[in-house]
Amino acid sequence: QAKEAGIPVVTIGAYSNAANNDVVLNEWLNGWEGALLAQKYLGDKPGNVVQAYEPGFRPIEVRFASYAAAMPFLMSEFNAVATVNAHWPNTVPEAKAQMEAILKQFPNAGDIDLAFATYDLEAIGMAQAIEEAGRDIPVVGFDASPDMLDWIRRGSVIKGTIASDPTGMGRQGAINLVKIIQ
Repeated sequence: QAKEAGIPVVTIGAYSNAANNDVVLNEWLNGWEGALLAQKYLGDKPGNVVQAYEPGFRPIEVRFASYAAAMPFLMSEFNAVATVNAHWPNTVPEAKAQMEAILKQFPNAGDIDLAFATYDLEAIGMAQAIEEAGRDIPVVGFDASPDMLDWIRRGSVIKGTIASDPTGMGRQGAINLVKIIQ
């Protein structure tokens, strides 16, 4: 409706056919970086991974596709044992509930070597379930949100996050919008 009304639209971190301009990240590269982070925390473990992503949001789908393509290349014994599919706006409680069920399905140490999430809210929900179950399974995610960084600072099971640049993206979006308006 905005475009039809002649109102310029700039998206940040997403794509839209209605936008005059989109400011996005290289999600393919982000997915690869996520796979490298996963490899780091798997170390010499076999690679039994619970992975989380929310289908239907294009940037996350690209990020996940890159990670999924990279993991078998980086870790020959990589095995996705389960997938968490949590949805906005209930991402954290849904991810937590699904991870609780997965932990019951895989109750032994070594059944799960890593939890990988395509964004921080999934990682936080998965980490809540892991810690409440008394398990020590490393979690990695994306976006370096303040909440995620707090989890890392306190020494939780969340070990790493791939940082995006929301400030830089916002700045570029504002610059692009001003140029469109002028």
